[in-house]
Amino acid sequence: MSQSSERIIYQFWNQDFDKVVNLRFFEELTEFANQQDITDIFSKRWLFNCCNEGVDPKYIELALQSIQENTGKTLDVSVLYNVDIPLDRLGYPAAKFVEHMVAHCGFYRHSLHIDFRNIKIENHFIALARRASYNRITAIRQLLDLNYKGVVSCGSGSTKWPEEYKQSMAPYTFPIYIDGVVETDTQQHHHTDNIFYNSLLNVILETSEQASTERLWRSIFITEKTFKAFAYYQIPVWFAVPGLVKSVRNLGFDLFDDLIDHSYDNELGQERRYQMVTQSIDDFLRNKSLSNLNNIRMHIYNRLHNNRELLGRLYNMHQQKFQNIIQSLL
Repeated sequence: MSQSSERIIYQFWNQDFDKVVNLRFFEELTEFANQQDITDIFSKRWLFNCCNEGVDPKYIELALQSIQENTGKTLDVSVLYNVDIPLDRLGYPAAKFVEHMVAHCGFYRHSLHIDFRNIKIENHFIALARRASYNRITAIRQLLDLNYKGVVSCGSGSTKWPEEYKQSMAPYTFPIYIDGVVETDTQQHHHTDNIFYNSLLNVILETSEQASTERLWRSIFITEKTFKAFAYYQIPVWFAVPGLVKSVRNLGFDLFDDLIDHSYDNELGQERRYQMVTQSIDDFLRNKSLSNLNNIRMHIYNRLHNNRELLGRLYNMHQQKFQNIIQSLL
């Protein structure tokens, strides 16, 4: 959390969101102000930085509502979002940095030492879900039902999950581990085993989920899960909220529409969309041996490399672009 002569930058992404939802954000901001020797929060202008999380305007509105209800005053605020949302109807200055997560935990730098040209495809797909949820369990179960050779994790971030998760995954076991419990950022983002690279399809279970009883992000939030597919020379397919594929395509990435039917991205109903994702995966993999997939990879290798090069450019521009956006809001 830092202060400038123009605005105070508040790391909203690192917020206790239970307090935001319960209209207690005023307490959080007041505590921060006291730590910074700010006696009057309304004497300052604020920049809420939401990058690193999928915060959408709903949470900002709840935060500002908490302040209004406690003081009767309106905070002077601007917001930097990580999610891909329209900005023209917001009641405050805002910007978005959709590709911010390209720099998350150094996964791109770590992958630079991998000899991807000589990677041999040994699995049909990879699907990683360190954090479990009912929606992710549904997606993983549908993938396993296809009976292809896959590298799969679900709930690998812990050994303690609700018993209902185990029941939802039946007849498959839960949790599903690849290399044990993933407890650190290094384990999660700096892979040392080729098993994470030797699948042609990367089935991405993105962080935002549309229909869930759990408190999760709902907006288009492109995380490192997506960008890793490009770093690892893989074809991406998404279990995600509607419109995310379009947002990734707008960044300039080749999504291999000649090979994968991404029309699921336009389906608003989650159950139907998940079925369409699974069908797209099955349509691509059906009757294809691992040898076939190796041949396909060789044929499209330059396109995979172009995606990797674009990712590198976004990564190299990240810090300067982030600073430029911040400056535009100060």
